[in-house]
Amino acid sequence: MIYQQRSISPIEKKLRTNIDALLDENLDFWLRFSTSFHQIQKFKTGFQDLQAKISKIKEKEKSSQEGSVNATTDTKSDLRPIYKHLREIQTELTRWIEQSTSLKDELQRRISSLCNIQEEITNALTEGAEKEEMLFTSHDAAKFQGEVVNMKQENNKVRDELQTGLDHVTTLQQEIENTLAKLDEEFDISGSKNNDQPHLRHSTSRTRVPLRSFIFGTKPKKKTSIFACMH
Repeated sequence: MIYQQRSISPIEKKLRTNIDALLDENLDFWLRFSTSFHQIQKFKTGFQDLQAKISKIKEKEKSSQEGSVNATTDTKSDLRPIYKHLREIQTELTRWIEQSTSLKDELQRRISSLCNIQEEITNALTEGAEKEEMLFTSHDAAKFQGEVVNMKQENNKVRDELQTGLDHVTTLQQEIENTLAKLDEEFDISGSKNNDQPHLRHSTSRTRVPLRSFIFGTKPKKKTSIFACMH
């Protein structure tokens, strides 16, 4: 007995092509996601190691001469490369957040594409039933739906893990920012305090009486009550 092979409808070809395209993209996406996700532990470990070094340096300062200028200078010198390293981690974290946000957007587009495929399957079945001309069998439709549902579940899981990663990295970024601020406050590693003083002198020197006021005198300003504006 010779079985006649059923011809594949245009809608089946289209669905198969769209699903296969998303499956082909999966490998590249998963590779990028996995690489990005595993970097979180590297950032966290790096920060913890630097925190331990900071604690050791501070302990060393305490065991040295109390309030000694030399001890403070040595501590500042020891902390400066750590401060720089923390800044570098901050930069890497910012880049990581940008890349992961891009992955998140890409993931959302993939989920939207899967939803569109599901809608096409449903519309094809409905249209075929109304015209009494099946565009493809319910069995084939169920197979397509099963593939799409599985892919959606995977993408939703990745989206949740990616959001968790973003939350961790944002928290880590804030912790590093706090550490940098504390080091600056205690040891002025960035030299911001020294820079502020000349700026202050410069600002003070510019706060002079305007020439016009010096020549013609200043007119007393009318005091306007805040309640005068309210009617």
